[in-house]
Amino acid sequence: MSILAKKQGAMRLIGYGLLFLGAVFTLVFDLVLLNSCQLPFVTLSILIPWIFFIFCEKLQKELLMDNYLYWFLFLVIYTFGLFLMGIITCTSQFTLLPFIFLTTSNIMAWICWHISISIYKIRKLIFIISGIYYCVISLIFRIIPLNISILPLILIAGGMVIIIVAELIMKKKGLLNYI
Repeated sequence: MSILAKKQGAMRLIGYGLLFLGAVFTLVFDLVLLNSCQLPFVTLSILIPWIFFIFCEKLQKELLMDNYLYWFLFLVIYTFGLFLMGIITCTSQFTLLPFIFLTTSNIMAWICWHISISIYKIRKLIFIISGIYYCVISLIFRIIPLNISILPLILIAGGMVIIIVAELIMKKKGLLNYI
């Protein structure tokens, strides 16, 4: 990275850190929001493999990278099965929709963090879509009905804005090209 882009590179890393903190706080607040007897365990059973999968991909582990598509498909089927189990065990209709949407938005927050500083166009599009999905679901299911947990939304939205602004500045200067 040239000296001209050091400030924008630091801005991207700050945004990356804010996204990580927002994803961690979202996980903690969602476990509190889903206070049914079984839903926090189902939520953790869904999210821990996703987080492990993302960290293994970040570390470029051979076991994962050699069979990436198979592991991803397995994870999607596993998540779908646990969603069905959560739907079956959910006793109240009022906790069913929040369980589904809060868990998927939490997955989107981790995906958003994972691909936030990628230089690939398709990943940048996934970053924006997953971040917008997270923000909309947060407004609908976290903030409006409960008036709590605005901190993760601020962290993730702020991190996204910082990364996008830094990349636009770098692109305008000709220092960043998407592949």
